[in-house]
Amino acid sequence: GRLNLIEYGSVRFIDDTYNSNPFSLEQALRAFSAIRVKGRKIFVMGDMLELGSRQDLFHRRAQVAIARSCDALIGVGRLSTEAAAKVRKSGSARADMFTCDNAAQARDILFNRICAGPDDIVLVKGSRSMKMEEIFR
Repeated sequence: GRLNLIEYGSVRFIDDTYNSNPFSLEQALRAFSAIRVKGRKIFVMGDMLELGSRQDLFHRRAQVAIARSCDALIGVGRLSTEAAAKVRKSGSARADMFTCDNAAQARDILFNRICAGPDDIVLVKGSRSMKMEEIFR
Protein backbone atom coordinates (compact mmCIF):
# COMPACT_ATOMS: atom_id res chain seq x y z
CA GLY A 1 0.00 0.00 0.00
CA ARG A 2 2.89 2.43 -0.58
CA LEU A 3 2.98 3.98 -4.06
CA ASN A 4 2.09 0.68 -5.75
CA LEU A 5 0.98 0.97 -9.36
CA ILE A 6 -2.04 -1.27 -9.91
CA GLU A 7 -4.84 -1.65 -12.43
CA TYR A 8 -8.46 -1.99 -11.44
CA GLY A 9 -10.66 -2.55 -14.43
CA SER A 10 -9.18 -0.34 -17.13
CA VAL A 11 -7.99 2.36 -14.71
CA ARG A 12 -4.43 2.78 -13.45
CA PHE A 13 -4.05 3.55 -9.75
CA ILE A 14 -1.29 4.53 -7.43
CA ASP A 15 -2.26 2.65 -4.28
CA ASP A 16 -0.87 4.54 -1.29
CA THR A 17 -3.52 3.36 1.13
CA TYR A 18 -1.24 1.99 3.82
CA ASN A 19 -1.34 5.19 5.86
CA SER A 20 -1.04 8.95 5.55
CA ASN A 21 0.80 11.70 7.34
CA PRO A 22 2.01 15.12 6.19
CA PHE A 23 5.40 13.86 4.98
CA SER A 24 4.08 10.81 3.12
CA LEU A 25 1.32 12.93 1.55
CA GLU A 26 3.88 15.45 0.34
CA GLN A 27 6.04 12.70 -1.14
CA ALA A 28 3.08 10.98 -2.82
CA LEU A 29 1.94 14.26 -4.39
CA ARG A 30 5.48 14.98 -5.56
CA ALA A 31 5.63 11.57 -7.29
CA PHE A 32 2.11 12.07 -8.67
CA SER A 33 3.07 15.44 -10.15
CA ALA A 34 6.04 13.91 -11.96
CA ILE A 35 3.94 11.32 -13.80
CA ARG A 36 2.91 12.15 -17.37
CA VAL A 37 -0.45 10.89 -18.56
CA LYS A 38 -2.63 11.41 -21.62
CA GLY A 39 -5.71 11.86 -19.46
CA ARG A 40 -6.40 13.29 -16.04
CA LYS A 41 -4.68 13.02 -12.70
CA ILE A 42 -7.32 12.23 -10.12
CA PHE A 43 -6.56 12.34 -6.39
CA VAL A 44 -8.75 10.51 -3.89
CA MET A 45 -7.67 11.95 -0.55
CA GLY A 46 -8.76 10.39 2.71
CA ASP A 47 -8.24 12.12 6.04
CA MET A 48 -4.85 11.99 7.75
CA LEU A 49 -5.74 10.90 11.26
CA GLU A 50 -3.90 10.50 14.56
CA LEU A 51 -2.07 13.81 14.13
CA GLY A 52 -3.29 15.38 17.35
CA SER A 53 -4.37 18.98 17.73
CA ARG A 54 -2.56 20.06 14.55
CA GLN A 55 -4.48 17.82 12.16
CA ASP A 56 -6.48 20.72 10.71
CA LEU A 57 -3.28 22.68 10.08
CA PHE A 58 -1.63 19.74 8.31
CA HIS A 59 -4.61 19.36 5.98
CA ARG A 60 -4.64 23.10 5.20
CA ARG A 61 -0.92 23.07 4.42
CA ALA A 62 -1.46 20.35 1.82
CA GLN A 63 -3.77 22.50 -0.28
CA VAL A 64 -1.08 24.10 -2.47
CA ALA A 65 0.44 20.75 -3.48
CA ILE A 66 -3.02 19.33 -4.08
CA ALA A 67 -4.04 22.23 -6.31
CA ARG A 68 -0.88 21.89 -8.40
CA SER A 69 -0.93 18.15 -8.84
CA CYS A 70 -4.40 17.04 -9.86
CA ASP A 71 -7.19 17.62 -12.36
CA ALA A 72 -9.86 16.16 -10.09
CA LEU A 73 -10.04 15.73 -6.33
CA ILE A 74 -12.30 13.59 -4.20
CA GLY A 75 -12.00 14.49 -0.51
CA VAL A 76 -13.04 11.66 1.80
CA GLY A 77 -13.87 12.57 5.40
CA ARG A 78 -14.27 15.81 7.32
CA LEU A 79 -10.65 16.96 7.19
CA SER A 80 -10.20 16.22 3.50
CA THR A 81 -13.51 17.92 2.75
CA GLU A 82 -12.25 21.02 4.55
CA ALA A 83 -8.95 20.86 2.64
CA ALA A 84 -10.87 20.63 -0.65
CA ALA A 85 -12.94 23.67 0.35
CA LYS A 86 -9.72 25.61 1.06
CA VAL A 87 -8.32 24.62 -2.35
CA ARG A 88 -11.54 25.79 -3.99
CA LYS A 89 -11.58 29.08 -2.05
CA SER A 90 -7.93 29.84 -2.81
CA GLY A 91 -8.73 30.11 -6.49
CA SER A 92 -5.61 28.09 -7.28
CA ALA A 93 -7.54 24.94 -8.11
CA ARG A 94 -7.57 23.63 -11.62
CA ALA A 95 -9.38 20.58 -10.36
CA ASP A 96 -12.95 19.39 -10.37
CA MET A 97 -13.75 18.75 -6.71
CA PHE A 98 -16.05 16.37 -4.96
CA THR A 99 -16.40 15.46 -1.31
CA CYS A 100 -17.91 12.53 0.53
CA ASP A 101 -17.94 10.67 3.82
CA ASN A 102 -16.34 7.32 3.00
CA ALA A 103 -14.42 5.24 0.47
CA ALA A 104 -17.53 3.56 -0.94
CA GLN A 105 -18.99 6.95 -1.82
CA ALA A 106 -15.63 8.00 -3.29
CA ARG A 107 -15.60 4.89 -5.50
CA ASP A 108 -19.07 5.79 -6.76
CA ILE A 109 -17.97 9.36 -7.56
CA LEU A 110 -14.80 8.13 -9.25
CA PHE A 111 -16.49 5.65 -11.56
CA ASN A 112 -19.94 7.21 -12.06
CA ARG A 113 -19.42 10.99 -11.96
CA ILE A 114 -15.78 11.54 -12.90
CA CYS A 115 -15.77 8.39 -15.06
CA ALA A 116 -12.09 7.53 -14.67
CA GLY A 117 -10.76 5.83 -17.77
CA PRO A 118 -7.67 4.15 -19.24
CA ASP A 119 -5.87 7.43 -20.02
CA ASP A 120 -6.25 8.67 -16.44
CA ILE A 121 -4.23 7.87 -13.33
CA VAL A 122 -5.70 7.90 -9.83
CA LEU A 123 -3.76 8.41 -6.59
CA VAL A 124 -5.55 6.98 -3.55
CA LYS A 125 -4.17 8.00 -0.15
CA GLY A 126 -5.48 8.21 3.41
CA SER A 127 -5.04 6.94 6.93
CA ARG A 128 -5.70 3.24 7.54
CA SER A 129 -8.90 3.85 9.47
CA MET A 130 -10.36 5.63 6.42
CA LYS A 131 -10.34 2.23 4.61
CA MET A 132 -9.29 3.77 1.31
CA GLU A 133 -8.47 0.33 -0.12
CA GLU A 134 -12.25 -0.13 -0.53
CA ILE A 135 -11.93 2.02 -3.66
CA PHE A 136 -10.51 -1.10 -5.37
CA ARG A 137 -13.36 -3.46 -4.38
